[in-house]
Amino acid sequence: TQAIATIVSNGIYKGFRLGVDVGALWDLGDFTLGLAVKDILPLNFVYKKYVNETEFVQDLANFKDAVDMPAAYQVPGLKVNVGVNWHPDLGSFSNVFDPQIGLDVMDIGGWIRQLDGVAGSSAAKAAMMSDYDFLKMINLGAQIKLFKFISLRGGLGQGMANVGLGLNLFVIDINAAVGARYKANPQSITDFSEVGFSVELALLRL
Repeated sequence: TQAIATIVSNGIYKGFRLGVDVGALWDLGDFTLGLAVKDILPLNFVYKKYVNETEFVQDLANFKDAVDMPAAYQVPGLKVNVGVNWHPDLGSFSNVFDPQIGLDVMDIGGWIRQLDGVAGSSAAKAAMMSDYDFLKMINLGAQIKLFKFISLRGGLGQGMANVGLGLNLFVIDINAAVGARYKANPQSITDFSEVGFSVELALLRL
């Protein structure tokens, strides 16, 4: 209750922003190439602040007196993401062993903006440089499917290493994964700053 009261005392914000993305895929045999351009319309975030939850609920559908908030969108638009996926066709052998590997590089122009200072103020630029950690811009994943019902997975996403297992058991699909992020200066192989687990159970369509 105290935590909720503290959050509310700092104000409640209601906001709106329109984001437009475009992308394309090219199939080249065993390879698939992808290109996405994010936020081609770099519109500012429009927001309105309320001092209590009652005022917020009563004015939920109203944007009168809302103002632009340029600082809420420090990263410029036209962020370009590229990716490649390799899924070899092994013929009938793929029923036993079916591998694939994917690699995405997010916002490949981010490092350019860090160097030329497009972010504006030094504080904003420093924030951008911390946000554009190279490892956090890379998504790398691999999967090996065995006998059509066992999937072994591993990868790196947003700076977190992940391993997973998938089981396709007739009408039930089970997926489990564990991810861990190392500390900035790890002292041992188990010196993690963050660890997460996930389990998914789904019924397959007959």
